[in-house]
Amino acid sequence: MGSYPHEFLAHPQPLMFVAGLWSSSGRDRSASSASASNVAGPSSRGRAGTITSSDPAVTLAQAPLAAFTSPRSLQRGLPSSPPAVRSPPLGGPTSPREDETESTLGKDVLAVPDDSNNRGLAEQATEGSERDVEFETLLSDLRGSLEGLGEKTKVWLPYDKRKNFRIVMVDKYHRLPARKAPPQSTVDQAPHSTLSPYTTTSPMYPDGLISPIWIRKHAEMVPSVFVLFLRLYEVQSPSPDLSPEHQNAFNAGEKQREKELDEMMIREIADRRRRLGERGIKLTVVLMASAITLDSPTLDARLSHLRRSSSLSSKASLFVLTPVPADQLAEFVASLQESLYDSAMEYYANHIKKIRRKRGRIAGLPQFTQSSVLNGGIKMLGPHGWAVRYDWKAAWFSEIRGDLDIARRYYEECWNELVRMFSSTQILPPRSKRWAEAKVLADCVAIRICRLWLYSGESAKVLEPFNLHLHRFGDLSRGWGIGDETYEFWSWLSREYRIFAELLEEAVKQGHQITPSALPTFPTPLAAAHPPTPDYYATPTSSTNPLMFLQGPAFYYYTAAACSVERKRKFEDALSAESSSPAPGLNTEKTVDHAALIGEVTEKQSEGKKLEKKKRERRPSRVALYMSFRMAEVYCQAGQYEMVMSHFDKLAEEFRRDGWPIVVRQIRELWYEAAQRTGNVEVAARLLWEMLAPSSGVETEDRSALQEDILSLLRTTKPSTAEPLIVTFVPSSAFLDIKAGFWERTCQSGQTAPFQITLACPEEVDISNIRFTKLKVVFSDEKFNSTVVDSPDITESVTLLDLGMIQEKSELDTIQTALRWTPGHKLTINGQVGGVTDSAIKITSVILELKESSWDVQIVFTPDLLVEWSTPTSLLMPLQELCSSVSFTPRPHNLDVEVQHDPSGYVDEVLPIMIKVTNPEDVDLEIQMSVLLQSGEPGDTSTITFERKESTNSLQNLPLGILSQGNLEKILYLRCPKPASKTIQISIQSCLSSSSDKTLEEIQRTLVIPFLYPFMLSSTVQVHDTDFGERSAAISSVISCPGPRPLHVENLKIQSFGNEEITYTSSSLEGEQFPQLWDQDTAFSLVAKFVLQPKTRRNSMVLGGIPAELVFQWRTLVLLLPPPSLRRSSLVPMVPSPLPHILIERNKFDMWTNNNPLKRHSSHPFPGDESLITGYPIH
Repeated sequence: MGSYPHEFLAHPQPLMFVAGLWSSSGRDRSASSASASNVAGPSSRGRAGTITSSDPAVTLAQAPLAAFTSPRSLQRGLPSSPPAVRSPPLGGPTSPREDETESTLGKDVLAVPDDSNNRGLAEQATEGSERDVEFETLLSDLRGSLEGLGEKTKVWLPYDKRKNFRIVMVDKYHRLPARKAPPQSTVDQAPHSTLSPYTTTSPMYPDGLISPIWIRKHAEMVPSVFVLFLRLYEVQSPSPDLSPEHQNAFNAGEKQREKELDEMMIREIADRRRRLGERGIKLTVVLMASAITLDSPTLDARLSHLRRSSSLSSKASLFVLTPVPADQLAEFVASLQESLYDSAMEYYANHIKKIRRKRGRIAGLPQFTQSSVLNGGIKMLGPHGWAVRYDWKAAWFSEIRGDLDIARRYYEECWNELVRMFSSTQILPPRSKRWAEAKVLADCVAIRICRLWLYSGESAKVLEPFNLHLHRFGDLSRGWGIGDETYEFWSWLSREYRIFAELLEEAVKQGHQITPSALPTFPTPLAAAHPPTPDYYATPTSSTNPLMFLQGPAFYYYTAAACSVERKRKFEDALSAESSSPAPGLNTEKTVDHAALIGEVTEKQSEGKKLEKKKRERRPSRVALYMSFRMAEVYCQAGQYEMVMSHFDKLAEEFRRDGWPIVVRQIRELWYEAAQRTGNVEVAARLLWEMLAPSSGVETEDRSALQEDILSLLRTTKPSTAEPLIVTFVPSSAFLDIKAGFWERTCQSGQTAPFQITLACPEEVDISNIRFTKLKVVFSDEKFNSTVVDSPDITESVTLLDLGMIQEKSELDTIQTALRWTPGHKLTINGQVGGVTDSAIKITSVILELKESSWDVQIVFTPDLLVEWSTPTSLLMPLQELCSSVSFTPRPHNLDVEVQHDPSGYVDEVLPIMIKVTNPEDVDLEIQMSVLLQSGEPGDTSTITFERKESTNSLQNLPLGILSQGNLEKILYLRCPKPASKTIQISIQSCLSSSSDKTLEEIQRTLVIPFLYPFMLSSTVQVHDTDFGERSAAISSVISCPGPRPLHVENLKIQSFGNEEITYTSSSLEGEQFPQLWDQDTAFSLVAKFVLQPKTRRNSMVLGGIPAELVFQWRTLVLLLPPPSLRRSSLVPMVPSPLPHILIERNKFDMWTNNNPLKRHSSHPFPGDESLITGYPIH
């Protein structure tokens, strides 16, 4: 935005002057300060040194502030004891000399006459004060906090900063510019502003419009609020060593000194308030006092006296600040700005009222043609010019107040008045000084209107005033003889688009969001010179027209660059015609570096593109790519071919990947031109090969000559490096139609997979004069790569070529053929791949190599998928789809797994399971086994055992060894302690022992084995009295075998426990012969006798103890394995025989087995008709 005055573009802010922040030992008697508060009454005192009061004379401002700047940095910008700053009158004589200050204080200096006696008192009061150090620190912290708030105004302000003051720190005795200049003649007695066109010393005299000096005056020199920091005098305490009389005298002297200094402060404040009030500027005083002073009971009355005596207003005019840390001062500054904002807005509102009154009197002024003419024939400013001045001022002050809609309407009126002035060459003669100033003003007004629309969030309305400005002033320029055939016109147009792009860039940097729109159609320079008319926006059109939408900054930077290129072209035309009719300003234009200017704008576009991508990640990437292409096009037009090379190298592949053939064609054309201009033969050769393709967009006639250009380039030039030149083609952009495929998708290892490659030359491509050196077929596994060499002896074109079998680590004989293609010629290459491999094989590329002179060119084609299979006589369309790759899978392992076991098992029996694995092939296989035993009921303790490894649920990855051709046998043992059906899953896993790939193949077998009790018992009990008065019991039992497997019972006996109440006497086992073979048809009868001798005990219902048990020794018949050891089991009544009168019949008889001693079997599955003697439930 350096092409226009910054004042015409910057967003205005209310101006605040702050004085008294430099210590001056001879002028002030100030006490420390800190907490932000306004004066208050004694009844209510706030924390942190603040006080409050019901007295309206004292305004409360709470909030200490934070920005601290180091003293060293403050010393560079703010001297500790600066001289009195005197601003020279704008457009008037220089400032008064130092010795004239005293005489001008009553008029222009905001200060009190120097009183040497009072100054001496102040110096005496400050001498030796221990609080001076903390007040010096406070002043330094305040300067650091306010230093960053006086920076230069910006073109774009975020919403949250538009109410912030621009705070400028000035000297305590700073002078403001004079309001009015004295009358210049006896005829006109009315005083005017020093910047008025009526003032002869004004730069605007006699017909100027608005000068940047006027804006600088109100933005930097004349504040809306003046804040004065003063230190409140603090009474010193007498020394305790003094006598009471001397202490009283000391206190009386301090009281008198306080009164005198307060009166001096009142006079100073009153004089400042009066002089500032004459200009409508509000004065606010901040008194700095220590925390001790705030606790004084007389402070409220003292402050009220100071305010009333100095005629300060009751609203935000008096603050009290006590020393606080630097990080708390930011809150005070914010509170101070908030309290004074309304006063500042009132100041600017009064300015607007005055301007509106003057604007209303313009209708009574004479027109320009009738206006007065001064001596010397000078014509004064006419009504349109005064309207422009007043509309600009009203708009500027409204913008400060935040009335953006009102400001925009004033700016629009200002722009309309300027258009009326430009429409008359008598008012503004073309190429005059005032004409140039008004033209700059009109451009800036248009930009300010666009910015106000952006502030309001109306992005769709921003383009209307901008394009209206371009259209109207474009028409005016043609009337001035500065049409689109001149470089001046394009210079102005480029400047307009650039400043608009910079405005959008500033907005985006500050967080403004530009709504995404349709993909822009980038305008040509001629289209940029003729933007749409206002009626265009009122007519309903397609929503995809980009001119109806606000684009990002990069779009307008590109347009500015395109206009700069056109400017350069028009300048060159003007140079060629200079001898006949030199154009105005041609000498100035000769000093312009057009190439640097174009490069600067295009770089701005690149930065804007990156900024848009950062701020809006969802923006389509193709827009950014297209912007880069257009930027490279501008570089080419500007003759900066090195920049073109760097841009196209990045863009061509992106556009090719996205499928933009038109853009790719344009890129190649410009790229080839840049390569020729820069002498980059490698890029030129690559582009010539790419332009051979039918999809390149080159006409057929031109394409037929490209092969000669290629051969000429290779024969007459030398590459810059010895590395081969690699040119890569994808199927859609290649000059040969190359396809490849395999007959089937999968193939077992050791077998062969046929493949075919076709290389066809389209009819519209002529490369018949180019004979390639080699053809290389590249596979995904480089061990299968094959090469075909060109043979000069073969002159006729070959249509079919067989590569034969291609295996890993095999040497392929050199195959020769004619590597030359004529239009329409097709070469078919057949072959097979095979060998021992477990991976997928794919034809990744086909490379044609051409060696000519010192060139080595390798053209890499990515083949497309083959859709039909060629034979010597016809084409085949297979039923299955041809495949781009073939996967070699290993052959499955031919294992046989056999499992042998008995059909059932007995409880607590260790049941063997034979596993036999057979390998019929001569392949070494690594075998392992996993066994899973499915869990049963809770508490199930069944186990599986294999080679001393035991588990209750699973055995994983048990190695069985390496199995060559043959078989192996292993035994697994299963034990179940309860009757149940057990399920076992056996998994046999195998892999090749010699292969690094340990992929496992698995064979599963599932077994279900029931486990039963070995014996079933049915018993009855008889009790009777003997002749000797004893009672006896006889138990008759029948024992059977429910299982399908026969049992060898080696022995059976009754074992008594020696119970005192029940005594075993005899049984039918005496004389029985064992061993015996029992099966499902066996029923063994047994009778046992017992003598009952119950003890006498109260409430006895049963006899205690177990009298005896049946003990079995047995074994099973197993054919698969050797006979197991003898089993020992016991069959035991659960309770002794009770007395006869309490006999209870039961239908169940529980049984104990002593296979493992004292292991209990549940009664089921051994149902029977037993009768037991019992006195309580068994189950």
